[in-house]
Amino acid sequence: MLSNTTKENATQTDMEELGQCKFCSMIKNKRNYDTFITELNYGYVFLNPNQSYKGRVIYILKEHIEDFTEVDNDLFLNFCGEMKQIAKITKQTLQNPLINVAILGNKIKHLHWHIIPRYKYDSRWNGPPWPIDTKLLNPDEYKELALLIGGKLKVLKND
Repeated sequence: MLSNTTKENATQTDMEELGQCKFCSMIKNKRNYDTFITELNYGYVFLNPNQSYKGRVIYILKEHIEDFTEVDNDLFLNFCGEMKQIAKITKQTLQNPLINVAILGNKIKHLHWHIIPRYKYDSRWNGPPWPIDTKLLNPDEYKELALLIGGKLKVLKND
């Protein structure tokens, strides 16, 4: 089994060679990740390891579906509804003026949203967030940020 650090930095090619989807592996081992925030009804919320935009998260669909055109309409609408709430709560919590969201699927073939807080001081303000510079945090900083955002997201989970 890969170590936590190795898993965080493993490329999709590495995971495919092991016969695993990187996000399915992250979901299965979520408690081993400093970047894990919370489980919601339709997906899992993780901090993106690259925090060049503070609070940048990845919201991963629970079910392994590779293309959003293959998702049942009701499931997709519910998944999008939770994404919107994650974006809203992130924006309120971090007090940033703008949120960018994207579904790409170019590298990891598992349906997920990129939720990217934007700040007036960021180097790409008034433009797309890409290319993104790299900013890694230490484990305590990831945990602190995950707790800050996750504490507010708990209200979205139906038990």
